[in-house]
Amino acid sequence: MSSYNLSDNYPPFLIFLILFNFSGTMTTVFRLITIKFMKKDIHPEMKDVKIECACGKTFKAQSTRKKMEVEICSNCHPFYTGKEKIVDKMGRVEKFKKRQETAEQKKKEQEKREEKKEKKREKEEEKEDDEKEEKNKKAKKGKAETDKKKKETKGEN
Repeated sequence: MSSYNLSDNYPPFLIFLILFNFSGTMTTVFRLITIKFMKKDIHPEMKDVKIECACGKTFKAQSTRKKMEVEICSNCHPFYTGKEKIVDKMGRVEKFKKRQETAEQKKKEQEKREEKKEKKREKEEEKEDDEKEEKNKKAKKGKAETDKKKKETKGEN
């Protein structure tokens, strides 16, 4: 079993960078390592590419593609800008807005129904109160009449 020795192929400062993991230079070190150990003629060619955002900003990067387009970048993303931006894919936004509108309409209709029911209950309560008052009046009249009759019968005796 043979072990791989880094010092055979790389100078000491690269070994130091690899072992102590300096983040700023690690990408270049790993690129050097991968270039040395990659199999030839099986990997796609990396090219410098301009990435274009829908807002108009362009970025430079490396990719196997010739051209890249994105809908949202760090320049126009709502998390970074604090502004609302709607990205519509296949009418999802319209569907969502339509659902919100229908939900609001249903809510308003429900409130109207509840108001009608409340008014109906109030009218019924008023009718019941009126009926109770009439019964009380009749009962008082009836008592007054019976009291008169009692007085008259007492007066005759």
